[in-house]
Amino acid sequence: EQDKAVINHLEELSLRGKIPLSEKTKQYASYDAIAAAAFYKAIKSDALQKLTAQRKDWGRE
Repeated sequence: EQDKAVINHLEELSLRGKIPLSEKTKQYASYDAIAAAAFYKAIKSDALQKLTAQRKDWGRE
């Protein structure tokens, strides 16, 4: 599902002449997108946990 969104976005960019798009690029781009999304989620949840922990500390002061 996410792959499709990324590929669609790449196709739009390609149509606007921003980047040349080949089947191989699409394939790699979708792998990169999955990795990036997973990485982003991990960072976000980690940052969120740290922020929540910080807020709890502030409440104690």
